Amino acid sequence: MDQLDDIDRLDALRELTNAYIHRKLWDLAKDLAQDMDDEANIQYLLMHQPNKVNQEPLKKPQRPMFFYMAYSNYLRANICEAQGNYKQALQYTYAYADLSWVKETDEETQYWLNKCKAWARSSLFLYKMLTGDASAILDYVKCIEASPTGLMPGLFKIVRVANQQDIKVDYFLKKFDTDIAAFIVREKDIVTYTHKITPDLYVLFLYELAHYYLSRGAFDVGFQYLIDGMEKAFEVDNKSCIINYIGLYEHSRLFASRETDAEYKRLMDGMYLNDDY
Repeated sequence: MDQLDDIDRLDALRELTNAYIHRKLWDLAKDLAQDMDDEANIQYLLMHQPNKVNQEPLKKPQRPMFFYMAYSNYLRANICEAQGNYKQALQYTYAYADLSWVKETDEETQYWLNKCKAWARSSLFLYKMLTGDASAILDYVKCIEASPTGLMPGLFKIVRVANQQDIKVDYFLKKFDTDIAAFIVREKDIVTYTHKITPDLYVLFLYELAHYYLSRGAFDVGFQYLIDGMEKAFEVDNKSCIINYIGLYEHSRLFASRETDAEYKRLMDGMYLNDDY
């Protein structure tokens, strides 16, 4: 990294930070994001020195220079979210939401400005919601329903917040019940027929749905999500989720039907046959 020139180092830091985030090495990723911000700030100031304004730089990074500062804050917000530090995530989001200081007006800059503004808009509503502002849920829903790939992750976060803060979100679950059902069928088919690993989102989402409905006395629906999710957690060997499912079932066990209890025992018998548990 130290052998790279300043411009190449920016893109190397961007790629390496993303790699560390993918591996959930949060502290290392956060340090690299800070390095990227520091380096980009220096380069941006150098670009706009009075004697540099009319000079074409010898080398340009892969993105406009402002982007590396904004993206550093975007990444650090995501890291804070993963660590449960939602107030700090909100502060990092405010930092890249205001890009009025950007001096460039070319087409590429405008493209990345619009990208950053879109990220900031949905993230601000998300982190406000996660820090206890229930009024932000409606605005957050408007953001995620405009994104085909963002709807299910967004709904998962809404239900998780509802469980953490005891908020009623039946209206939103009803509004998107067809999308949720289609998502569950699709993800179940991926494992059953192509033997691909189900994304963690499926297992986590079903856990939150089970928790939500069971805590509100909708036992038939809640236990169905619990059994389906727990079975999938075993298939993909997600041990932390399995433990959560077991805890949730034991907490609500008195309300389980005979059929549900039999299904649960079947899953548990399978677990004990596995030497890894």
